[in-house]
Amino acid sequence: MSSYFLYFGIILIANMLGALSGMGGGVLIKPLFDLIGIHSVAEISFYASAAVLTMAIVSTIKQWRNGMALQARLAIYISLGSILGGLAGGKLLELLLASHMEDNMVRISRSLSLS
Repeated sequence: MSSYFLYFGIILIANMLGALSGMGGGVLIKPLFDLIGIHSVAEISFYASAAVLTMAIVSTIKQWRNGMALQARLAIYISLGSILGGLAGGKLLELLLASHMEDNMVRISRSLSLS
């Protein structure tokens, strides 16, 4: 249970640093979770993705409340592109695994692709 508090702290600090630097906290979250190494890669990927999705939703709602118009058509196109890109990335990872690359190389590739 204490790992969740640690993750919450990492997400909070990563978001603050990301907001200050302009690059977003998602760039820092997954590598830091991987560094801790408490959970599996699949669990870490889920936690990091959930954190980034939550940040995006909160940011969108905040901008909408401040009067920014939401361009639904553009948002749908970007969402569909993200889904297709994720599926294509998953297939690419499967091809890497199927090519019998050395286990460490596959882990490095996966770490880079999920960050």
